[in-house]
Amino acid sequence: TTDIELKNVELQRLAATRSPARATMKLAIKAATDLKDKYSLNIIGENMRIAHGGKEYTPARLDLTASTAEDSTRLHLTNGDLSINGYMAAGYGTILRSIETTVAEIQKTIQSGDTLLDIRRYERMLPETSLDIKAKEKNILAGILSMQGITYRELNLKLDLDTVKGINSRAS
Repeated sequence: TTDIELKNVELQRLAATRSPARATMKLAIKAATDLKDKYSLNIIGENMRIAHGGKEYTPARLDLTASTAEDSTRLHLTNGDLSINGYMAAGYGTILRSIETTVAEIQKTIQSGDTLLDIRRYERMLPETSLDIKAKEKNILAGILSMQGITYRELNLKLDLDTVKGINSRAS
């Protein structure tokens, strides 16, 4: 377990924003592994403050948990009324190899001059994936977007990638 206090992080220098923005936060990081194929990570962000364009935002506690084993990877993030749940039917090694293969194939297609990407072809290269995002107005995403003049009342996104059925998604 490690505690880190970040003060005056320049978000523009980290390419997190296009214009000057600063953040401060305290992070508690806990990592565990069996030194073979199981890894887990928990990050708790507290006492956060984000300043951008003369506005300041203080998000609620952020809790991120991620774990991977040989056959699956899971992600769970909560912050206020924001909830993100993700699942992949593969361990991190398989995920990285799948992404590398898919990106290489897309690059080959583009370099060949073909402007039409066959999504179904690439779907089969990636592991089964599920992503579910639910958010209302009291969370870090809504706060940061609001500082840039973008607001929403409710956000729901469900994305499923099945190597046999393809991509299915629903947003509201």
